[in-house]
Amino acid sequence: MLSPAVLLVFVLSPAATEPTTPSFQTAAAEVLGPRAAVRVETLAKPLPDAAALERGGTAEGIVELIWSPTRESVLVHCYIASQGRWVDRTIRFGGNDLEVERGRLLGFAVASMFSAAPGLEQAAATLPETRAVGVAPEVPSQPPVTAPASAPEERRSFSAGSPPGSLPAAATQPRRSLEFSAVAVPDFAGNLNPEFGASLALRWALVDALWLRSELSGRLGEVPTAQANLRRALAALGIGWDALALSSNASVNLRADLLGSWLQVAHLSSDDVERVHQQRWLLGSDAVLTTAYGISAATAVYAGLGIEAMFGRTYVYTHGVEVAVVPLLRSRLDLGFRSDF
Repeated sequence: MLSPAVLLVFVLSPAATEPTTPSFQTAAAEVLGPRAAVRVETLAKPLPDAAALERGGTAEGIVELIWSPTRESVLVHCYIASQGRWVDRTIRFGGNDLEVERGRLLGFAVASMFSAAPGLEQAAATLPETRAVGVAPEVPSQPPVTAPASAPEERRSFSAGSPPGSLPAAATQPRRSLEFSAVAVPDFAGNLNPEFGASLALRWALVDALWLRSELSGRLGEVPTAQANLRRALAALGIGWDALALSSNASVNLRADLLGSWLQVAHLSSDDVERVHQQRWLLGSDAVLTTAYGISAATAVYAGLGIEAMFGRTYVYTHGVEVAVVPLLRSRLDLGFRSDF
């Protein structure tokens, strides 16, 4: 009796129990044939490639399915044993797609990458009456989605709401994120106390990992040498980039913004009848590196560290004497949460 050809699948999902697994197994078995064993294991974090190969043993194929925190996309990291190489694909889904539809489309797309592998191709023609191992009951089949394995670096998008085999012009619905964070701006080696405040930002997805971002923020601080309070309001417009996925839940993001700033310094001393206010407008920019961690399918917490630069120094005088300078460059610390919708 011939041993079944094995396709080993590792699933990394933000959900405690991945709801697409049964329909994924069924669809993959329909494409690979009745003697192909589709075995699924759930992992807490991605395996190094060498460890995945060791764990897979003689399997014809090894697959890692890494779901995004928003469940709008899944990274398919495949090893095709007959070709001795790894292949990556990104499959995207519409926001209203049912889990069973996502699982079936994903199963067709993954299995079609292995359908021509010698071991699986032979298995499909050997024992037509043998059922696949560990596969849920069959549902009506759909034609497989073809995802060629000739270009490992190519990234394709599929929509579960479109006919299998098609690549729609808009594979996903518009994505947006709302961010709220606490902000601290220390002045190392300067003569200002740290500024503390909060920011509110809205992001719109442009392409796969690129975002358009707008922000409004306000901060308060002190200038001890001038016995003055400092107030600052900022508006920002910039670009965000999801630079690196550390795991299914964690990622590294980089953003850069153009800033418009209103700065006010208010001074009151014992010889002043009333508080003296001085203000000015400034342009500037910032660059912030953040690390985000998904705590649910649509929510993440993040921390950021960056640099904020104003295109001009601000000199503070009291009674005609310079007592402080608001510098060009200052560091910036962010701590907040993000909600996708």
